[in-house]
Amino acid sequence: MFKLSVLVIDNRDLQRSNTVDALESLGVEHIHQASSEQEAMAVLAEAGRLDIVICEPDLPGLDTGAVIQQMAQARNVAAMIMFSGKDHSAPSPEQARLFASSIHLLGEIGRPLVIQSLKALLQRYGQDETLPAGVAKIVRRQKPTQAEVEQGLQAGEFNAYFQPRVCMQSGQVCGLKMFMGWMHPQRGFIKESDCLPLLESYGLGDDLFIQLLRQGLSTQQLIGLDGYQVKLAMSLPSAQLISDDLCKYIAASLALHQLPADGLMFEVRENCYLQAPTRSQANLVRLHNLGCGLAIDSFKACYSAMNKHVASTFSAIRLDAGPVRIQQQSVQKKARDNLVLSEATSQGIDIVVEGVDSVGQRSQLAGMVNVTAQGRVFAGPMSTLELRDWLVESGLAASQQYA
Repeated sequence: MFKLSVLVIDNRDLQRSNTVDALESLGVEHIHQASSEQEAMAVLAEAGRLDIVICEPDLPGLDTGAVIQQMAQARNVAAMIMFSGKDHSAPSPEQARLFASSIHLLGEIGRPLVIQSLKALLQRYGQDETLPAGVAKIVRRQKPTQAEVEQGLQAGEFNAYFQPRVCMQSGQVCGLKMFMGWMHPQRGFIKESDCLPLLESYGLGDDLFIQLLRQGLSTQQLIGLDGYQVKLAMSLPSAQLISDDLCKYIAASLALHQLPADGLMFEVRENCYLQAPTRSQANLVRLHNLGCGLAIDSFKACYSAMNKHVASTFSAIRLDAGPVRIQQQSVQKKARDNLVLSEATSQGIDIVVEGVDSVGQRSQLAGMVNVTAQGRVFAGPMSTLELRDWLVESGLAASQQYA
């Protein structure tokens, strides 16, 4: 098995599918795919960093070179595998310099794809001697220092990104989930899952939360002026739950942006709720009384805790797209998911299904009451400007009031 994160870029469905199948047969742990420049950059924004990109230069209708150039400049892709062919030209000298400086070219493979050739290149990636001098392997970089993090916060390098949520009963865009990424000037893009533990360890979690809340509310206010009233969801780490000033600051921020509390939802881990100290639970009650929505994050093992007390505090639970991957479910898992759905529905709790990445998954959720979906089948995480363009171009109606 290869513990790698690999992106396949190809706008030809059959060829892309064949490459993905080959990677799956070799046991690659994380496989991403993109058929356009926008999809490729969205994958990178969500993944944060990639070990290998597999692509073919100069495909008609797909500017692969431009995508690779952006990735090379961001320095968040370690290596690359190219398909070669007589009908495709080599990278330009400018792109070649970029590859040499930040993206290591593991090698070329031909079509039809030979799995053993692909396997050999993947194995080569794990050998240090194959990486030329000056190429930093992303997964082995030392973590940023506290001084770097503090400077990044002061310079505004931590940015919010937004992924739409769609009401499956109406088909309207009714919410946004806010993510975070650090665009480090030297290290490139650092994703949220790598940033948060780092900031918490340096005692800077509150500073980050304040910055992200400001960015999120500013975006919500801006698109509200465009006519889109959507609920903003953001994670509330356990470290911030114990802050005595949490609710005061949130209330003041809402007043400053002239936004209602019911347009803001905080998502917490279920283990934080079930095992939270008294001060954390008190803050959750204060947020509930303020009018903010509360959601249990990754509601899985503790579905049996769905009771009146939980229902009175939380207005939503989050599930991954597992409940709609029917063919891959065991009988026990189907029964568990059905129980969660039925219990939530009976108690008026909304369900947010994440990871809806295929048309089939979306179709199985279509028309369901109290279900909101989020995933790549709609759009990936976007900046505020990209979000505004997407809302206009997507063709999905937008809610005119908070759902």
